[in-house]
Amino acid sequence: MSILLLLLVLGAMVVVGVLVVHLTERVRALEGDGGGRRSGSQGSASETPDPAFAQWSGEALWRALAEGQGADPAELDTLRRSYEAALVRHIEEVLLEAGLDARQGIRVPPEMPRVVRTGNGTMLSWFPPDEALLLYGLGQEQAAAPGDQSAHITTQIAEASNRLREAIGLSPTPLPATASIATQVDPSGQIAAQDTLALNKN
Repeated sequence: MSILLLLLVLGAMVVVGVLVVHLTERVRALEGDGGGRRSGSQGSASETPDPAFAQWSGEALWRALAEGQGADPAELDTLRRSYEAALVRHIEEVLLEAGLDARQGIRVPPEMPRVVRTGNGTMLSWFPPDEALLLYGLGQEQAAAPGDQSAHITTQIAEASNRLREAIGLSPTPLPATASIATQVDPSGQIAAQDTLALNKN
């Protein structure tokens, strides 16, 4: 009787061990899927920095452009022109991730700051997190809305983008000035070559 009981206990321990291993691997796999997409989209801080920004990056760059302090006006104007394309790309990536997340049924708020690729390397981009959350939410709504019902969301995205532009001294763009980018992510998560925001077109 004691031998039978011992065998039952050992069998139960083996089953529990197998379940623990399986669940652990499953959790790691899920974390890898979600984290991998975020890491891949944000790039690596070790990539070649864009020399246009020198020592300027992240929130410090945003504050300098918004408040007009920390450098002479000519340098700030140069930084502002250089940052415009990076800001557009940053907004694009927030909207694209929102659309992809919507298709997967998840919500992963965008991180700040974010490594953004430019034509000459990378830079650390930042804008107010509440605006990032707003854009992300609008991107998810746009991805879920039928095509004929997303026009008002497109306008809200353009308005939010213009608030960011005006906050750092860039001219606003005509409304609506954005493609329905959150709806243009295919089921595999790939971004089509024609997907782009027209936020830098006047």
